[in-house]
Amino acid sequence: MNAALFGDFPRGTLYAMLKSTYQANPVLTLRDSVAWKEFDDFVYDRLPMLEQYGFISVENGEPVGFVTWDPRGLPAEIRIGHNCILPTFRGRGWGKAQLGLALERMISQGPETITVVTGADEFFAPARRMYEANGLTRQADAPAVPGCVTYRLTLCERR
Repeated sequence: MNAALFGDFPRGTLYAMLKSTYQANPVLTLRDSVAWKEFDDFVYDRLPMLEQYGFISVENGEPVGFVTWDPRGLPAEIRIGHNCILPTFRGRGWGKAQLGLALERMISQGPETITVVTGADEFFAPARRMYEANGLTRQADAPAVPGCVTYRLTLCERR
């Protein structure tokens, strides 16, 4: 898998990928479309800093998906943020590979845990399987966000 910097693609790329990824879920798209645009602007307004905390997966120079993470909780925690694989690339192992590379990069930053929150409904079942395939475990406690589930990878216990 090849990884590119966000700045290798024009502003609007992350927004377009999220919109394409979630087109099969019109309720979510309607609810979150403005936030996705704000996220895209946030990243592209801060490229030198944020390119340390995510990347775009590419095949033959074309975007396949992307992943971001939030390191502000270090050293205790890194939270996986927006991540997706475009519909035309699903079912070919891209999600697992992309998350695997992202986890390597996150682990090198020294967190005790890596956490992600995803949807609990059927639309998000492939994402949940991808997290589990990469070693994250579903948490039994109540989710921080209603209608969602939390997955965690614990790297070291607090002392």
